[in-house]
Amino acid sequence: MDSIIISGTITEILPEEKVSEKFTKQDIIVELETQYPTTVAISFVNQKIALLRECNIGDFVDVAVNIESREWGGRWYTNVRGWRVRRVSSDHVSPTEIPSARKKEPREPEPKRTNRRYDDLDDADVPF
Repeated sequence: MDSIIISGTITEILPEEKVSEKFTKQDIIVELETQYPTTVAISFVNQKIALLRECNIGDFVDVAVNIESREWGGRWYTNVRGWRVRRVSSDHVSPTEIPSARKKEPREPEPKRTNRRYDDLDDADVPF
């Protein structure tokens, strides 16, 4: 399988979690530069956590990941596991500045929804 690279800005670096004696993990949250804000939580485990030591909130990074799913109790769970991080730029900002970096445009209020069925609509009510 080819490498999957996720590129984006680190918005959070979560604390390390010691899950068991032999398993420690740490997650980072990366915001992708897409038309709509999209975030991805990427987990690093055991010795791969050391890769995060040079990363800071606000860094633009390329992260090589494996995406894996497993079933447990009849439900499927997907993990995004990082195994390499490359800083593209380090525009380090303080964590308090991150929300202001996200440009949110004011949204128009959603139209009031009714419980009318399609058959009940007049020709003037359809959008075409």
